[in-house]
Amino acid sequence: MKILHKNKYCFLSILLALMFLDYSGYGYYMFYLPFIYLLVHKGYKLIDKTFCVLFMWGMLYALSVFIFSDGFGYVTTFIFFINFPFIYLLGKFLVRRSDDVSLINLLYIMALSMSAVAIVSVIKDVLENGFLVIGMGRNIPLIGIDNEEGFISATLITTKLLFLLSFLGFIFIPLGRKKKFLFLIGSFLSVYCAVRVQSRTCIVAILILMLMSLIFNFKGMSIKKIRLLLISLIFLIGIVSYIYTTYGDLLIVFDRFETDEVETGGGRIDRLMIVGSKLLDYPLGGMNMNNKIGHAHNLWLDCGRVAGIIPLLLLFYLTCQYLYSFVRVYKLKSVNPILRLAFTFLSFIMLVGFVSEPILEGIPMFFAFFCLLFGILNEYSKGTFVKSYICLLYTSPSPRDKRQ
Repeated sequence: MKILHKNKYCFLSILLALMFLDYSGYGYYMFYLPFIYLLVHKGYKLIDKTFCVLFMWGMLYALSVFIFSDGFGYVTTFIFFINFPFIYLLGKFLVRRSDDVSLINLLYIMALSMSAVAIVSVIKDVLENGFLVIGMGRNIPLIGIDNEEGFISATLITTKLLFLLSFLGFIFIPLGRKKKFLFLIGSFLSVYCAVRVQSRTCIVAILILMLMSLIFNFKGMSIKKIRLLLISLIFLIGIVSYIYTTYGDLLIVFDRFETDEVETGGGRIDRLMIVGSKLLDYPLGGMNMNNKIGHAHNLWLDCGRVAGIIPLLLLFYLTCQYLYSFVRVYKLKSVNPILRLAFTFLSFIMLVGFVSEPILEGIPMFFAFFCLLFGILNEYSKGTFVKSYICLLYTSPSPRDKRQ
């Protein structure tokens, strides 16, 4: 699989893959490399209003962390929140220098890299302790990380899996065999790991992604394919029912759906209410220094919790701008249909992570992926992109116009 059709950008592809791999935490220290790369290739010419707003938000957030230190090192903090705008520029740069086939391949490789450490850690734990042995709760040892307890929160494991999980949306979409195999093998691995750590968020997202895949492909399905699909679903339901009645212990991983916390989103609704009600008491941030107030498990409220109301509003504006760019790109008929679906599935999963997990304090790399995707969508929405003559769909390929 070619990542980028121009060999001189293979280095950039490897750089992004290693950065999102983030083995033993070293990925964060590579955040300065996109800045250097863009400087060498005159990427500063792509600076726009969104870059300026993102830069302003990053500065305010970093300043709040300086004033109300919550454990981030000073250098690390600036690497996190000042380099996010340059990762956004890198997304715009990729669109101008590559094509739709290269982009979808690169997005998949980055998602796979981001999930790799979590997948290997879960599989290693299963081989050592078995699938049904939860051990110390849902938390498992993460390879490459040496902490005092030796275990990492299942929430962080889940967040690392989310972007790779989004490619499960292609399960009912017609694709070339090799590409579909690669997409599904990665997404099935993430499904396996998500079930192992009993992630309710991922399990619900899995069902929604499969439904989305079915809806997007339903218009192009013949009566024969619809019948075959219905028979397959009935057969699948029969298998699940048989497993449940014969090997009920295997479904112990779904026990968390039977707890009282399900009604409150795993306690997240209560957290949202607490943090939201305290925002006016901490208009400049610093709520994170109050040990009685935990994470909101929400991107925007957790931003307000640490940095205050102004960064919260800036981040909300950036999110709305992202959604606006996504809608514009989705309506463009000139965009490759498979790439359009990839944007859809990735954006859905991104929002799932934003509304349910402590992104900025838990796994900033997730936000870096958002920034890169934001840059790609913003540039696509302007129509300034290179088109590929290779259609990802193996049926009814359409001609492509080159970038002006």
